Amino acid sequence: MPSARAARALTPAALLIPLGIGALALLCGTAAAQAPEWRPSRAIEFVVPAAAGGGPDTLARLIQRIASEEKLITASIIVNNKPGGNHTLAWNQLQQSPGDGHVLMMASLGLLASSLTGGNSIDYSEGTMIAQLFSEPIVFVTHAGSAIGSARELTQRLRADTGAITFATGGDGAGGANHLALAQAVRAAGGDLKRLRVVQYQSSQQATTALLGRHVEMIASPLAPVLQHVQGGSLRIVAVSAATRLPALAGAPTWRESGVDAVFSNVRGVIGPRGLSEAQVRYWEQTFARLAASEPWQGSLQSGSRSAAYLDAAGAARVWKALNQELQLLLAELGLLKK
Repeated sequence: MPSARAARALTPAALLIPLGIGALALLCGTAAAQAPEWRPSRAIEFVVPAAAGGGPDTLARLIQRIASEEKLITASIIVNNKPGGNHTLAWNQLQQSPGDGHVLMMASLGLLASSLTGGNSIDYSEGTMIAQLFSEPIVFVTHAGSAIGSARELTQRLRADTGAITFATGGDGAGGANHLALAQAVRAAGGDLKRLRVVQYQSSQQATTALLGRHVEMIASPLAPVLQHVQGGSLRIVAVSAATRLPALAGAPTWRESGVDAVFSNVRGVIGPRGLSEAQVRYWEQTFARLAASEPWQGSLQSGSRSAAYLDAAGAARVWKALNQELQLLLAELGLLKK
């Protein structure tokens, strides 16, 4: 069993105190009184470190839609998918535009974890933190015809022969959020991490397709790519890495309910290139605060497995620094930390 420190490594206190709608409204009112000095003068590019259909892509396109419908941004938004290299291709695309507030990148724990595992040489602190948007547990999903009917049955199989099950993850690669959630759960369940078999795909959507085709037996994924298939009955959620059951997944038990002490939350945010001005950061802080307070955004959180955890640039930077330190401890326990 992992230490209590490892079990809570990815749920720091700051992630568990969501900014309320009233506080967001106050922030937006303050923002209106202090009009930013910078505004976009051309199209905004959202760089996504995953293929179309993955978690970061789904988030970018949700922001694109709400920003347009709510008229949060006058400029158009272009989503630029740059999968590959454990965030390296997307990061390079971002850093080709230093000081340019028109280019942003979707960021998650995978950006931190990939450098710690040796998957890339990225130093996230060389970018400009913009905001943290929400936290998100990972769901463990199998196809409807699988012999694995519950988390307890999965636990029994993992203990008997971890290597007999072929898992898949997508998006962040080895050491990414989905892989970390899987590895933590397998270890907490008493499985053998050295025998863990994982097929890596460029997005959770691709991993979902592999599961639907029964090329793998189980995937660890955000909810969004699998939701319609779960609702349609072709896929089944066996366990969720949240601390408590989620309203949108009332029928899906947590790992803890099944006797496995595994709690994991990915975080999603936005980062800009190096050299952004205070005015540019302020503009985007105010814009994402308005996004987080909007009814469509709140509705998307309530209908999915996401938890509101909006933080401005300074707050996000503090949390990500703490997460980077805590990830090192978790990765070391899992044997994934780069020597």
